[in-house]
Amino acid sequence: LPAPTATGATAFVSVMEGCSKYCSYCVVPYTRGEEISRPLMDVLVECAHLASQGVKEITLLGQNVNAYCGRGTDGNPVDFATLLEFVSEIPGIERIRYTTSHPKEFSDRLIEAYGKLPKLREVRPDISIATDFIVGFPGETEEDFAETMRLIKEVGFDASFSFVYSPRPGTPAASYKDDTPQEVKLKRLQHLQSVIDAKATEISQSMLGRVERCLVFGKAKKGEGLLSARTDNNRVVNFKGDDSLIGQMANIRITEVYPHTLGGELA
Repeated sequence: LPAPTATGATAFVSVMEGCSKYCSYCVVPYTRGEEISRPLMDVLVECAHLASQGVKEITLLGQNVNAYCGRGTDGNPVDFATLLEFVSEIPGIERIRYTTSHPKEFSDRLIEAYGKLPKLREVRPDISIATDFIVGFPGETEEDFAETMRLIKEVGFDASFSFVYSPRPGTPAASYKDDTPQEVKLKRLQHLQSVIDAKATEISQSMLGRVERCLVFGKAKKGEGLLSARTDNNRVVNFKGDDSLIGQMANIRITEVYPHTLGGELA
């Protein structure tokens, strides 16, 4: 498994690899193998080391991260919710993220973790959920796509990685009959993304005037004397502040909403 990597106050730690789901369109199980999880203590020691180096935010990584099933020092299995509980107790860690998760392993235990772990609960009650969508899978009908759009409107996804289906050699779906015209697929994709983008803008607008707990990660790409920080719901906010704030958490009031960023001021 890859060693942890850190950029400023943010670190990425691999906790598991592979996938055992064998979705018809996906090549990962064939190229990465079955799910393998790292021992609990290995992950915790690396997270604690990163925290001692000034890291404030940990992102736990895996092809199917919430399928994590490591082993404790007693040899007993440890699920992902338990891993989150232990990482949350590490001094210095202010925020925990994880990617990529699978709906099948989004257990009640994991949902309960959002209610009792402050470093996860911060995103509540306005939790933001990002997802992936494949448009134009072989055999997708207009009703199938309409069901997808109903789901999008019901959940209110904040962001998505959306793309038109393309076959992966060696997967079952590569042999499926695909008779949906490309222009129809592209039209569906554009509609789907426009709805999600509109929801993301609505969420950003709702943040105006609110004070957000943000991780300051560096100087802004544009604007002299401005710093950039990231909100709990993963938006970049630019504000005027001293360089000593880089790598620290700061309370920032949102004052402006732009197409891809926010503007703010120290609160």
